[in-house]
Amino acid sequence: MQIFDSDEKTELCMNSTSNCNSSTQFECRNKACVTSEAICNGIRECSDNSDESGCGVNECASPVLNRCSHICRDTLTSFVCSCRTGYKLVDRYTCVDLNECRETPWVCSQLCENRPGGYSCKCAQGYEKAGDSSQSSRLCKLSGPRIEANLLFTNDYYLRNISLESNNYNLVKSGFHAARGIAYDFNQSSVYVLDAETSQLIRLQINESNVNSEVFLEIQKKFNQKINYSNLLLFKRY
Repeated sequence: MQIFDSDEKTELCMNSTSNCNSSTQFECRNKACVTSEAICNGIRECSDNSDESGCGVNECASPVLNRCSHICRDTLTSFVCSCRTGYKLVDRYTCVDLNECRETPWVCSQLCENRPGGYSCKCAQGYEKAGDSSQSSRLCKLSGPRIEANLLFTNDYYLRNISLESNNYNLVKSGFHAARGIAYDFNQSSVYVLDAETSQLIRLQINESNVNSEVFLEIQKKFNQKINYSNLLLFKRY
């Protein structure tokens, strides 16, 4: 059959860079470009007759010529293979599983488990799915009672917090002289504030009803100007 002299020889089916405009032109076997209307119109536009080779043959309907592992789409002179969702084409014909967890790791907010043709998002211990929809099932939220996120900040004289959800703005503690840094100990529900003027690291015990403060560490005067946030974290471990 003439088809074996056109689009089915391995050396003729290798992918290569084309100089033709794929939307309006057809690339002849000899790399010449002709208009797309020239394909299978009964007139030899390509000097090698490749624009008329294979016309009228549906390779997708042939168990011999159809080598697509998933989906075959017949074209005027050949055929094109494509894959089902969750798979990718590795050559002209073969589909393999697409590992979304490796190639698109952002599809899940926490844990991703690949499976043939798809993937599953899972949550780490202490978290649960954010919802049942396609989008929210990829996201995780903290299990149990809702915890409102707050931002702690200082100017020289006070410590304040602002809710990132309700925008409530509150005074936590005043009376500082030159507050320069903050560290938060989640396990102890404690905030550490460094006062550079008094050379003290102050610990605040915070609960729903009040704030208790104490001097946690006296810092030598000569280190006042060298203390920064990273130092504050180091002092917190003592």
